[in-house]
Amino acid sequence: MVNTPRVSTEQRWRVWLSAGLCLWAWSTLPRVVAAQGAARSEGSTRYLLAQPTSYTNVLDAFDGSSLPDLSIALMYKRTLSALDIARERSSDEQRIGGQYRPVASSEQLTHALSLDLAAGVYRDLMVFVRLPLVLSDKRSFSQPPGAAPSDPKSEPADATSTGEETDRAPLFGHSESSATRSGVPGLDLGVAWGITNQYRTAYLPTWVVQLESRVGLGKVLRPCLVDTTCTEAGVSRGTITLGIDSRWSYRYNWIEPYLGLRYMLEWATAASGRFAPRGLPDALDTSLPSLFELTLGAAVMAWEDRARFQRISVDVRGQAVYTSAGRDYSALFDVLGASENQQLAAKQRTADLVPIYGLTQVDAYAQLRAELALSAQAAQYVQFRLGLSFMHMTPHLLTGASACVESCSDTAKNPLYRAVIDLPGQRFMLLGNLSYDLFASATGQF
Repeated sequence: MVNTPRVSTEQRWRVWLSAGLCLWAWSTLPRVVAAQGAARSEGSTRYLLAQPTSYTNVLDAFDGSSLPDLSIALMYKRTLSALDIARERSSDEQRIGGQYRPVASSEQLTHALSLDLAAGVYRDLMVFVRLPLVLSDKRSFSQPPGAAPSDPKSEPADATSTGEETDRAPLFGHSESSATRSGVPGLDLGVAWGITNQYRTAYLPTWVVQLESRVGLGKVLRPCLVDTTCTEAGVSRGTITLGIDSRWSYRYNWIEPYLGLRYMLEWATAASGRFAPRGLPDALDTSLPSLFELTLGAAVMAWEDRARFQRISVDVRGQAVYTSAGRDYSALFDVLGASENQQLAAKQRTADLVPIYGLTQVDAYAQLRAELALSAQAAQYVQFRLGLSFMHMTPHLLTGASACVESCSDTAKNPLYRAVIDLPGQRFMLLGNLSYDLFASATGQF
């Protein structure tokens, strides 16, 4: 007879308790795993690197125990612009039909550096200073394909239909080069405030408002060709600008779309004597153009490493800019300002005319820009950026000042009006434009 070991009551309770615990763990394990996955997903969305894309990123200070953030950035940009300039045909039928003949191809090549300094003031409030430096700015004219003026090397002064004797001296040559410009065009000062931040409040977008101003410095732009006695071409517009930006972004997993609106005004300061020379009627509008800009883009996070504060992102951006009509520098600034044609009288003052100094009445136009950039954050405080952008301007008149101050029913004439370039049938127009930028920057944060 075999004796079967008896199982005590305590052992039975242990078995039942172990089975119950296993059953409970088996039933709750899927929910635990799901909760952990959601937490990881939420953390990667909200707190990965804990900062938005550079378009809406603002340095902070005294956020908890942190000290003020400081950053320094150096940026290089190369810009090449190709412009096709045409002139209205003078006959009535051709003018009414909006026909133009090509007269010049213009090219502008600019190399520039920019030094940016920024500092956090309190939490998401930042101030910044930017010092741009133009290394070289070269502009040239050439005769476009298909152009057939009376003199293949110059643009003639056509009859102006004013009853005055026409000065047959050419307005400008078709093979001209402007003096090379270089120097500091101005100083940028600004403040940016992050009103809301997605990385502080997850359900709100990152919203930044920025106020920026550029104060013109250095020599004011002067019409200057290489074959003239001009010695100071200048590089500054001689103005002050004031712009306000509002920017939004919100990150969804690996993509962060953003939107920006900007409005900018400009006033003449050092160049006020050129935009509004002495002797102009008070009612004459000589204001500079204003600008409205819309930016739409997205930063695509290709790779991130939270532990090492590293990120590689691709930034795709589109911009649409509307520039209002106004008196401004144009592609014809140097050749018209340096012209010796007596009808133009660009540098002379008479009883009825004041000098135009190469400035003209430019019509309103739009700019369309597409940009692609690669950003690499190598460490917590080091970032590099490399990009390319293309820009196109819509066709618009480069000359076209009104002959009268307010209306031609009175006797008030515009002293800036030149029939040889402003009269319908004599006006110049920018028909085609394409420019591209190559830029690279490095940023260090402390």
